[in-house]
Amino acid sequence: MRLCGAIRQSGLTVIEIMVALLLGLFIIASLCSIFIASKQTYRLGEALSRLQEDGRFAMEIIETSLRSAGYAGCYGDLSTGVENILNNQGDLSWNLANPVQGFDDVAANALVGGIATNSIDGTDVLVIKEMAKSVPLATNSNTTTFTIASANNYFTNGEILLATNCDQASLFQVSSVNTAGTSTTILHATGGMTPGNNVGNVNNLYGTDAEIGRLKTSMFNLETGANGRSALFEHSLVVIGGNTVTLASNELIPNIENMQIIYGVDNDTDGDADAYQTAAAVTNWRSIVSVHIALLLASEEDNLVSAGETYSFNASTFTYDKTATGTARR
Repeated sequence: MRLCGAIRQSGLTVIEIMVALLLGLFIIASLCSIFIASKQTYRLGEALSRLQEDGRFAMEIIETSLRSAGYAGCYGDLSTGVENILNNQGDLSWNLANPVQGFDDVAANALVGGIATNSIDGTDVLVIKEMAKSVPLATNSNTTTFTIASANNYFTNGEILLATNCDQASLFQVSSVNTAGTSTTILHATGGMTPGNNVGNVNNLYGTDAEIGRLKTSMFNLETGANGRSALFEHSLVVIGGNTVTLASNELIPNIENMQIIYGVDNDTDGDADAYQTAAAVTNWRSIVSVHIALLLASEEDNLVSAGETYSFNASTFTYDKTATGTARR
């Protein structure tokens, strides 16, 4: 039996199916292209943000140390007149003659001021010294002992300390720290320490207007970091074994490929830089009034650009150029 008015359904032709599939492929390909482009734009933006953040952080760390270079409380000039009873007084780690000192284009793994480093070839090194975290004396000192309030004590055996007032300063290594009641005494005897004191007495005497604090030495350089790429390191004084002071390294920021530094030299003692020189050209480190630092950073990820690139920076008296290899570069 046939139903009048019934609609007969027809199938799709092969051509119609092929056209529909082709249109679907175009749509999918367009969506994939948009997704890939958006993802690449996001990766590039994130990498640039990370570069800027790392660069600002690196400069902030170094600038903070530079602003405090040579600080010794009320004592005016850390580079001169300091009574130093340490052995090996010329060691870069605690030699106070140059609170700011640089080394230009060091060779790979070279000694820097006699100190072994793993520096990246052709990069610069910056060394800064200051007195840090000082506390006042609780009583007048004598030739063998400094006394501070127990509540202010955070010093330990073996540390290198500075005592200063407005007229004089003394540098020594702590032989023992003893607390009794509200007072802590700090002694600086000879023997049993590295570098150790060559005498047990200091000639300078200090009253309660004086302060005592750690010698802080910071050496900034570039070495191979944990990810296998060049990174910014800071070497600082630490005590090992309770009696030996050494410079220990700490990785600060990865992916810094080059550091170049020039120094503002004040030749006429008016407080302004008359010329900028590399470390190799500086003859009087006491004349340094400013420091110009250039850092070259790379992103953590590769393949952010479509082809190898050449990148460089110029900082007045030096130029750095590097041509990337491979099909893509950070």
